[in-house]
Amino acid sequence: MTIDADPAAIGSGRGNAAFVRIYRWGAAALVLSAAVHTVTSGWDEPSFTLANFLSYFTVLSNLYAMVILVATGAWAGERLSHRCEMARGAAVLYMAMTGLVYALLLSGVDVQTDQYTNWVMHRIVPVIVVLDWLYEPPREPIDLRSAVSWLAFPLLYLLYTLMRGPFVDWYPYPFVDPTRGGGYVRVALNAIGVALGFVVVTWLVTWSATWALSRRRPGPG
Repeated sequence: MTIDADPAAIGSGRGNAAFVRIYRWGAAALVLSAAVHTVTSGWDEPSFTLANFLSYFTVLSNLYAMVILVATGAWAGERLSHRCEMARGAAVLYMAMTGLVYALLLSGVDVQTDQYTNWVMHRIVPVIVVLDWLYEPPREPIDLRSAVSWLAFPLLYLLYTLMRGPFVDWYPYPFVDPTRGGGYVRVALNAIGVALGFVVVTWLVTWSATWALSRRRPGPG
């Protein structure tokens, strides 16, 4: 992740750098606190394993977002490179889908996390990351064809989950668990539905960046 210093642009239409730094680092601290809380509180539980904890898409997406928030918080007010903005966009996609999938498919399901972690990782931080994207949009529009690369991680995650599951007899989410009714056919249908959601939200992330950027630019004259 790199930055392109642009002193003339610092503070011009990019929001207050100190404010941005505070909420980004605050959100990152929330993720870290939730992760540490879950690990320390569950360490002595027979059903808890660190490998399983790190096999939740929610946890991985939040940890990734935490890194992005810390890095971009340190560079608040400076022009980020296209590669860095792409990394931000990926975090927005993963966190938005984390919040949406939880709200639509998992809000009434026991995902083996306490209320604090649920609120932080499924609700609070996803909202902050999405709002940050709109408040501090990329300097240049992100091409949808480039953004398709963001879908590689969810695909690899699905393959990892389905390959690991039979060996450890555990799946992080019921909609990817073939041992439940419907087997792999149901899992495939669920995966297709979630994949369509990822595609739509990918488009929304790129479109929203262009929209937010156009709102920041002064009109002619």
